[in-house]
Amino acid sequence: MPTKRNKVSHDQAPQVSPTVLSILSEGLFAPPEGENDRERIEWKYFTDDDAKQKILAQCRDFILTEWVRQRPGTRPAFWWATQAPEKARRRLGGRGDPAFMHLADLETYEHGIPTTFLDPWQVDYYNGRARDINGNKIGDHNEGDFSGRAIDPADPPRYESQAAYLKRLGLLLPEEKRRLRKKDYEPEIIHGE
Repeated sequence: MPTKRNKVSHDQAPQVSPTVLSILSEGLFAPPEGENDRERIEWKYFTDDDAKQKILAQCRDFILTEWVRQRPGTRPAFWWATQAPEKARRRLGGRGDPAFMHLADLETYEHGIPTTFLDPWQVDYYNGRARDINGNKIGDHNEGDFSGRAIDPADPPRYESQAAYLKRLGLLLPEEKRRLRKKDYEPEIIHGE
């Protein structure tokens, strides 16, 4: 399905490359025609965090204004990483634990939701139920050693929507609030892999 792309007026745009503007805006602004991957790779792997923060500071407000206009009730990844007053959205129910709660995983979030959840194999392994192809037990763990739960497909984890998060914290702009519908406040369901 074609994606509507915005053309950026040069008198409005911050002084960053169109490729970097596209990256920071998660594609809200189109990458330049005929873009090669060199600049994306350089940004991702070779631009240090201080330089990234300086560049983001130049275009944060510009991107956020257009983001709210086009995607009301949501915020871009950089906002969640640097400006969100609470790093996580509220969990509303369901079964399945974020991996960081039980394993030595980093506590990471994407748009306010944990990025990794336990999978059934991990739960079986740490409870001594995992078997190799010959039926032999893998590892030396015992049943009950591990309290983590994998995502239950019949009752998956549910989190408040971005719109509900923003409303709860009083962060919705008046015009933005008027454009939201009931479905924008429905919980976000996390499905396992």
